[in-house]
Amino acid sequence: MVKKKTHKQKLSKRERQLWWSDRSSNKHVLKRRKTPSNILNQQNPKVKTERIILKSPRYLDIETHSSQSLEFFKKVRESDLDIPIKIDLTPLMSITPACVVILAAEMERRCLLTSRRFVVTDYKKWNETVRNQLQQVGFFEILKMVTPENNHDSGTVKFIKMSSSNIFEISNDNIEALKIDILDLIKHIKWTETNKARLYSALSEPINNTLEHAYPNGSEYNPLIRHKWWAAASYNSEKNILNMIVYDVGITIPEAIRSHYVVKNDKVVSITKRKRKLFLDKMSILSDCSVIDSTMQGKSGSKLENRGYGLPRMRKFLETNFSKGVFRVTSRKGQCIYRIGKDIDASKEVTHNKLDLLLNGTLIEWEIEL
Repeated sequence: MVKKKTHKQKLSKRERQLWWSDRSSNKHVLKRRKTPSNILNQQNPKVKTERIILKSPRYLDIETHSSQSLEFFKKVRESDLDIPIKIDLTPLMSITPACVVILAAEMERRCLLTSRRFVVTDYKKWNETVRNQLQQVGFFEILKMVTPENNHDSGTVKFIKMSSSNIFEISNDNIEALKIDILDLIKHIKWTETNKARLYSALSEPINNTLEHAYPNGSEYNPLIRHKWWAAASYNSEKNILNMIVYDVGITIPEAIRSHYVVKNDKVVSITKRKRKLFLDKMSILSDCSVIDSTMQGKSGSKLENRGYGLPRMRKFLETNFSKGVFRVTSRKGQCIYRIGKDIDASKEVTHNKLDLLLNGTLIEWEIEL
């Protein structure tokens, strides 16, 4: 039987043969000279990657808490894709339906661009209403997490699962499915076939606009994100209010308008490249709200409408079919809010909010009192 020998001792030929023959049974193990730890670390350095912790504010609402909401979304959007992120929503006490869609969409956008997964902390300690709303819209499925055991029937706000796509061919099918889900959400309210058709048209406007114009040729968008849109809806049974939201992360409405048009005499008109250079200074002075509002009021040339900017038709859907509601358009640093209703003060029918931070995309929202 071969005796164990250290690395300083030399084995004979016979001993080596015996050692190799019994090597599989691990009866004889040669002691190898250990590599000093400092050399080992140089050969295989282990760099500890620290997670970025993003802590949410207490409220996510672009209309009433725009700065803190947009600051949080900016951190989610601009965080390093190579570094894992830990999301802490424990402080969050309230979130609007629009921000639910933005948060879920920004999470999905990041998941598409990197293999680094999000990690959420202490989701059992989150506000129950917030957790239920995010769960219903598909937040945990986006993060590939086990869905928490929550009561979907708790709370007064019910969501449909968020829809998203970036494929032209199936967009009509997605819009039809979205319409059916919305009608099922408010199935206790009877809609005529005419109103159902108008609902489909209203949803088609922002989605088709995203597919055609939000991601122009030559822009640097990842193929997984190009033409991407997200949509969802919620119903508040206590207030009898339906919210419908469509969101994209493409170029904003003000930037799209400025690329081809200029606001002149309260109208958006098309101009040649040569003339547009003369208006660059004036265009930079115009606020994003002014550009959105001019487009919304329908004060535009026919070419603008042919390019698919159907904001007037989106607004008309609210005015034609309902007696009270709100239509919001938020893009870049501008937010235009249009209210209808008998008890609405004339001075508050149209409100402009100049945002301190950018919303790198476009958010369309109907808030309808049924």
